[in-house]
Amino acid sequence: MTHHPLVHMIVPGGGIALDGKRWLSCQPRFLLPVPVLTKLFQGRMLAKLLAAHKAGQLKFFGPHAHLAERKAFAAYLAPLRRITWYVYSKPPFGGPKAVLAYLFRSAAQVSRASDQK
Repeated sequence: MTHHPLVHMIVPGGGIALDGKRWLSCQPRFLLPVPVLTKLFQGRMLAKLLAAHKAGQLKFFGPHAHLAERKAFAAYLAPLRRITWYVYSKPPFGGPKAVLAYLFRSAAQVSRASDQK
C-alpha cells in the first residue's frame, strides 16, 4: 500500500430531535451500526471531494496535474466507489478530558510518523 489516508473524527452520541427541542441519545454503544456508518462516510466523502473539485477548491501539481480536469478526476475517484472502506469505531469517551487526551495522543503519533519520513 502506498496511500493510506487516516481521518480522526469525534461524533456526538446522539442528536437534536426534529422538533429542535430535545436531545435524543444514541443506542448504548454507537449512534449507527458500523457497516451503515462506513457506507455513509464513503458516500459523503466522495460527494464532498467531487463538490470541492467542481468549486475549484482542489489543486493538483506535477504528475497529478491532469486531475484538474473534471472527467479525469471522476475517473480517478470511480474505483473508490467499488473498494471496501473501513471505519473503526470506538465506544464513547469518558468525557471532555478523555477526548482531549485522545486527540493529543493521535496528533503526536501523526507528528512522529511525519518526522520519520
